Amino acid sequence: IAAQIYKKHLDSRPGPCPPQLGLALAQLACCCMHRRAKKRPPMTQVPTQAQRPSERLAVPREALPENQV
Repeated sequence: IAAQIYKKHLDSRPGPCPPQLGLALAQLACCCMHRRAKKRPPMTQVPTQAQRPSERLAVPREALPENQV
């Protein structure tokens, strides 16, 4: 499902997005939409988790859209 979300909602206008980063963010989105509330991450942790994929992948800052820098 995460791959479908990534492909369907990727906005290429800000520039290229590394596939691993896009998939990681789509997986986080899937976790946030889990049917069972107890399985969803606390919303206070979501911003931190959203930053982790780019840190793990060592994505150069210039490869990230402006709103993610």
